[in-house]
Amino acid sequence: MKKVLLVLTLLTTISMSCRKNNNNNADTFPAETQEGKNTLGCYIDGIAFMSGTTLFGQVRPVNVSYYRDSTTYYKAGFLSIGGIDARYSLDIAGDIVINKLQVFGVGEYYLMHVANCGSNYGCDGIGYHNAKTSKTYFAESGKLTIIKLDIINKIVSGRFNFLAKDTAGNRIQITNGRFDAKYLN
Repeated sequence: MKKVLLVLTLLTTISMSCRKNNNNNADTFPAETQEGKNTLGCYIDGIAFMSGTTLFGQVRPVNVSYYRDSTTYYKAGFLSIGGIDARYSLDIAGDIVINKLQVFGVGEYYLMHVANCGSNYGCDGIGYHNAKTSKTYFAESGKLTIIKLDIINKIVSGRFNFLAKDTAGNRIQITNGRFDAKYLN
């Protein structure tokens, strides 16, 4: 009887531990926050894309930079948002980049990739690169909504969505995008 009770206790403990871990799963879509939590998530054709730990924690999965004033390399109001989903078991593994000029506060900004710009940071560059297929999709149209731009605490938060296509004309839809990060400059 003691052995049965011990086995039941172990199974119950293991079961409860698994449940607890599932509630704190790293594969949970990020909540919409405005606290600088360094999160980014969206849906790519309905599949959840979530930035998470990459390369044994050596690569930052969310990178945001903001330059309110012009510098040698960046024009005034340059905002760069990047996120990596390194869950390579999924077909959407890859990275999203939004480089947007003339962001000076909260509000809505139109998204469209500008090809053949001539300068890395001289025009808008928006896209998604699929790591499995090695295809890059560039934004045709979309919207970036800045909800918070705190230049004192260096926090930027917002939402995004865009329609993108690759060079062969294949289209994808990025929807319900959200990010919340402390930015660098």
